[in-house]
Amino acid sequence: INSKYREPSASITDDGKTLYFSSDRPGGFGGLDIYKVVKNEKGDWSEPINLGEKINTTEDEDCPFIHFDRKTL
Repeated sequence: INSKYREPSASITDDGKTLYFSSDRPGGFGGLDIYKVVKNEKGDWSEPINLGEKINTTEDEDCPFIHFDRKTL
């Protein structure tokens, strides 16, 4: 991530392949939204994906935590 935007918190899956983070980057639904990036086979991270309106609101979503089951956020 490490962009020019505010990205105060993150959580990574136990296998180290998916990182969830909060950011105020443009195009979100509120002040801070939750995004994810996925590590590919070469070890490079994908472009950030906004988790959408089922997760993000017009308010601030911050401090994501992904459970060890990799399903519960």
